[in-house]
Amino acid sequence: MVINKYVLLLTFFWSRGLNCQDNNNNRSEIYCLCGAIKEYDGSVEPVWSGYEEYGIALQGCRPLEGAQNNLGILKDLGCFEKNEDGVSLSKDPRCQLGYCTTPIAGTCFQSKAKKPDTDNTKGDCKDQDDEREEPHIRTAFRCLDPDMLQPREFPIFCQSGKRDDFYVACCDDFDGCNANLSLPELRITAPRIAVPVSLELILGIILPVLIVALCITSAYFLFVHKKGISMCRVHKSVLLESPAPSLYPPSSNSSKTRFKIQRSDCDYPLLPHVGGMGGNGGPPSSSGPGPYPFDESLSSQRTIKELFQTDETTGSGSGLPLLIQRTIARQIKLEKEIGRGRFGEVWLGHWNGDKVAVKIFSTRDEESWHRETEIYQTVMLRHENILGFIAQDKKDEVNRCELQLWLITEYYSNGSLFDYISRHVVTPNQLVNMALSIATGLAHLHMPIIGTQGKPAIAHRDLKSKNILVKKDLTCAIADLGLCVRHNAETDSVDIPNNSKVGTKRYLAPEMLDETIDKNRFDCWKMADVYSLGLVFWELGRRCSVGGIHEEYQSPYFEVVAPDPTIEEMKMAVCEKKIRPSCPNRWQSSEPLRALSMLMKDCWYENPDARLTTLRIKKTIANHGANSETGKQSF
Repeated sequence: MVINKYVLLLTFFWSRGLNCQDNNNNRSEIYCLCGAIKEYDGSVEPVWSGYEEYGIALQGCRPLEGAQNNLGILKDLGCFEKNEDGVSLSKDPRCQLGYCTTPIAGTCFQSKAKKPDTDNTKGDCKDQDDEREEPHIRTAFRCLDPDMLQPREFPIFCQSGKRDDFYVACCDDFDGCNANLSLPELRITAPRIAVPVSLELILGIILPVLIVALCITSAYFLFVHKKGISMCRVHKSVLLESPAPSLYPPSSNSSKTRFKIQRSDCDYPLLPHVGGMGGNGGPPSSSGPGPYPFDESLSSQRTIKELFQTDETTGSGSGLPLLIQRTIARQIKLEKEIGRGRFGEVWLGHWNGDKVAVKIFSTRDEESWHRETEIYQTVMLRHENILGFIAQDKKDEVNRCELQLWLITEYYSNGSLFDYISRHVVTPNQLVNMALSIATGLAHLHMPIIGTQGKPAIAHRDLKSKNILVKKDLTCAIADLGLCVRHNAETDSVDIPNNSKVGTKRYLAPEMLDETIDKNRFDCWKMADVYSLGLVFWELGRRCSVGGIHEEYQSPYFEVVAPDPTIEEMKMAVCEKKIRPSCPNRWQSSEPLRALSMLMKDCWYENPDARLTTLRIKKTIANHGANSETGKQSF
């Protein structure tokens, strides 16, 4: 009996194997797993029908039970073993999918893709299963019909490409082969954790920042206020020490009442107004930009001419009283920039109804500012042919976060001699007057004044047409004294400014170009000025019109050097080739021009000691002016 049973079993399995083999050889369709599995972080969601995300991918998927005899690989997984309720006993998610069929020329397909956390559904039409937006891995199974396998040898739908978040594979070895394909593993990227923004968090960050900013601002204004009080005390001490006539009219009472401060605070300057404070005891009105606005209460209500004509100056001819100098920046309204030089800007300003020139230095040029104001404040320096010095002051420019150093001087609307002769021609009489005024101003600088309030001899070192200003009467005044050197007669030494800047290269004397000048001998510096003076006369002579004939303006040595020459170029032309500016032939037919040409040539000798002195030049030009009035012809 036992043997008969074994024979029957072997016969049964052999017959089934033959049937299977016949079915595989004669099959006209391929059975494939159909559906999709969505793997979330910690959960798996199989789908095989009715899911819009996959479009036509799941169309044609049928229940798995209809291919029970064909999908043997799923039998091995236990997909068709079910409990009493008809639920598969296998936990494999593939057992919850469906199947599809394709002609024998088709193939089975599997894809694996990483899906970001997005939601592609719109409006109210999205399915309940599509509401999850977390990132996931989607594995899809389906059939590919023969018409989709193009080209046949390497179908595009079966190629993964170069992406690292999407892989595909195809197979047609046996029914359900796509359930057993192995594709590279993909990992779900951890979703970004949104930090909850709460009112407590915002207040915890913003409030400390606001408190710190308030503390810094309060400390800054406290520092500025304290600094203003200390400056006010300095001004008060100066005010009490100043002589009464320098600020108040004769009608004022005793000197004690003249300097009485009407308020205890220092919110506005201490220089009193002739008419007194406002009726309500408040600060005077002000206007104008900047931390030091124009303050009419500071003004002495007198013009510059009136102040210098009275006894209210320092007595040395070097500017206004110290108190006015220390507060003048608050009284000046700046109108426009009128020039720019190596040390700063020059602005047109208004003070007490007068126009003034304000030369503004930056703090990096403080040494130059100190030097120029020191020269201008030299005792007995004031002269009609030297630019009139008014005051110097410092001003905090809050908008630009810098301290400005002001040098206030008289303003001449004609500008510099360079500007004037570039635009205008001069007559022979104007030529003589201009040359005489320039020589007179330079002679005043060079000449020492002996006495208890004497003036030392001063050499300019940067004399040129741009540093000479033209007045309304067409006489000239020498300006820009920042590079001046002074002679100490007691020690016979030269006070040279402590900076590396030299004069304008085009106007440098030969001994300065080849560096053979004796810097410790003051007369050498004066002779270098004389050389530069001769070049200025040459510029003037070219613009002198005689019979309607004149030359266009040109700088000295314009024919032999570049517009901005180097020291080497000037040295080659002046020292080695010994070139000097040429005088046009027409000058010989005009007595003033002929005499001036002879004079300037005496200024250009290579040997400094052979050049004329400024006093000799001044007297020669003055004699020519006097002789021209009487009809004599001598220079």
